[in-house]
Amino acid sequence: MAGMVAKNRTTYKHNHRLTRSKAGEYNQSFIHLYGPADMKVILLGKGSHIPIALRGVSALGEKAVLVTDAPDRSAFPRGKIPVVPCSAWKSLDLSHPSIRLSDDDVLLIFGDDEKDIREILDAIRERNLTNGVTVFAPGRTAGRLAAKHPWATIRPLDKVLAQEIESSCRRWGSRHRLQTLLRRIEGKSRLLILIYGNPDPDATASAWALRALLGRPAESVTIAYTGRIGRLENAAMIQSLRIPLTTFAPEMLDAHDAFAIVDAQPSFLQLTRPVAFDIVIDHHPSTNGAGEGFRDVRPGYGATATILTEYFADTGRRLTRPLATALYFGLKVDTHDFQRNVSDADIAVFRHLHPLVDYDLIRKIELSHIEPAGLDTFATALQRKRVVKDILFAHLGPVASADLCAQVADFLMGTNGISWTVISGIVSDRLVVIFRSDGYRKDAGQAAQSAFAALGSAGGHRTMARAEVALERLTQELPGSGSGEIENYVFDKVMAALRVSRTPRKPKVASP
Repeated sequence: MAGMVAKNRTTYKHNHRLTRSKAGEYNQSFIHLYGPADMKVILLGKGSHIPIALRGVSALGEKAVLVTDAPDRSAFPRGKIPVVPCSAWKSLDLSHPSIRLSDDDVLLIFGDDEKDIREILDAIRERNLTNGVTVFAPGRTAGRLAAKHPWATIRPLDKVLAQEIESSCRRWGSRHRLQTLLRRIEGKSRLLILIYGNPDPDATASAWALRALLGRPAESVTIAYTGRIGRLENAAMIQSLRIPLTTFAPEMLDAHDAFAIVDAQPSFLQLTRPVAFDIVIDHHPSTNGAGEGFRDVRPGYGATATILTEYFADTGRRLTRPLATALYFGLKVDTHDFQRNVSDADIAVFRHLHPLVDYDLIRKIELSHIEPAGLDTFATALQRKRVVKDILFAHLGPVASADLCAQVADFLMGTNGISWTVISGIVSDRLVVIFRSDGYRKDAGQAAQSAFAALGSAGGHRTMARAEVALERLTQELPGSGSGEIENYVFDKVMAALRVSRTPRKPKVASP
């Protein structure tokens, strides 16, 4: 993925002109994306779908020619697309001055009648062309054509239409949800957008995007995080993109009359007083939403950034280059470079964001991820590791931030033969346990909940999860509070949750 991006970055930046349709979607020429500059689209056939196809091709800025045996110009949209009459498909002349078919051209066939489409396909096959051929035909007709002409791509019009209906319904749904969201905070003057814990790229970008989506004056919206900025790349992202974040303070609750939370849910928070949240947008598994206002929780999405980007794409809101870069980075990090928990929606959003992203800035941010002092934490993990079957566990003792635990867990997942890493540490006044798995018949979120939900907060996805327990609560379960006792207690809880024996083994070392 990274190689593909690097390869295409210059192409997008210099060769592609970004256009915007009336629906607010960004379109790019098929020719510019997939073919040489002199490539043409040759439409062949007749019927009710030809005018629609011509409008679609024209809207994308393609070089096109229509070849038809029913050249009624009045039935076609006005434009510069030439129409070449063909009285009989057997005599199809693809060397006509208006066509001049080259090997790079694409042939699209439309028709309402199966007989007409067969005649066109037979004529093309007789000429032994190497061009790409795609047929758009009614459903049952498409099935029969596909059986007889496997060399051509056959697209059933009902499926094409179904995809467009699905897309239209999604756009309408986004607009409706946005109207509902805006009504929820109508008449409220000060909005507080909360980020739970440490502001990771997905949460940070989503909070910033929500502020932009609402279109409110900057001074009337506060973005605050309840933890601390731990990872260096997170700090680099915030600084490089100038994202307006601040540390949460309890008095902020009294200074605001509207409340939102992104990339988390109210049940995750431990605030000084109850708060009725007006807006909840998240992609984690849904928790109890009683008493909340607008709620958009989509566990099937790889990142909350995907949900926010859809709002911009579907409602025609403008995405600035810095905001698009932040959303892309949030999506990239949460899906582990588009390899983990990726949905079709995430891929569609990637395509939408891709032309707008500053990839040079992304690279600069990604290179700032390990502090020299953090190297000692990795050494501690290697010294204290316990390996049971395919599970690697390490208790780090006191650590500066939960992000260090996550970095160690991600790093150790690269160990050969390891399917689970569980890293725990003491951060200030709480125990933090980070779960990572390869996702194959495993669920890190369920494991975290099974082990620690009764003691504190716990949850996540199949491949990554987190639990937090207050030390005060933990000491109620232990006869003592020493580091060794905590380590053994956490180890036993994890092993019980993963249903394995508790006899650790030494990791296998590859022969030199």
